[in-house]
Amino acid sequence: MDSLGVLVAILAWLLILGVALLRVPGVGMRALAGTWLVLTAVSIGCVFIVFFVVSYGLLFAFGRGAAAVGVVVAVVVMGATPVFWALVLRRRARGSTAHG
Repeated sequence: MDSLGVLVAILAWLLILGVALLRVPGVGMRALAGTWLVLTAVSIGCVFIVFFVVSYGLLFAFGRGAAAVGVVVAVVVMGATPVFWALVLRRRARGSTAHG
């Protein structure tokens, strides 16, 4: 898979999660989509930088196997980040509509 295919897969993942998880009764999806996208992008950027440094540290300290484990953990964390923010925003939106 080339880099364009990876980019398309990432964008499709974000789009599917955004549509599926941000549907909250009483709150328009547009109101949460921008917040979700910004939080997801910033979080993934920060996680990438941290795991980049950690993976290189593991590579030089313990070798290829440890670095590979670090990369796998980074991919799992970055894949879970959009889901995490969607669930947080969904919960907050439901709480604010119930008490508002």
